[in-house]
Amino acid sequence: MPKEETDKARESSLIVKMLRERGIKRFVDQILSISGRVIMKKQRIPEVILNPLYPMINRIVTVFRTLLESYGIVVSLDEI
Repeated sequence: MPKEETDKARESSLIVKMLRERGIKRFVDQILSISGRVIMKKQRIPEVILNPLYPMINRIVTVFRTLLESYGIVVSLDEI
């Protein structure tokens, strides 16, 4: 299996694990409580920037990136 497919499979398993552990409602509450910025250009959201100091941010970013990737939205970390 190519490395890219292995990475995607690993990301997917992390997403499923996090959602099972915390539930979708709790996950949404967590995302909405993270400080960050939403970049808008021409009535479109091309990027979401999240605070890298938030607890468990790496897992949250992985889930968020996977959920928003198909919409062409980039999720990144930066100081707010």
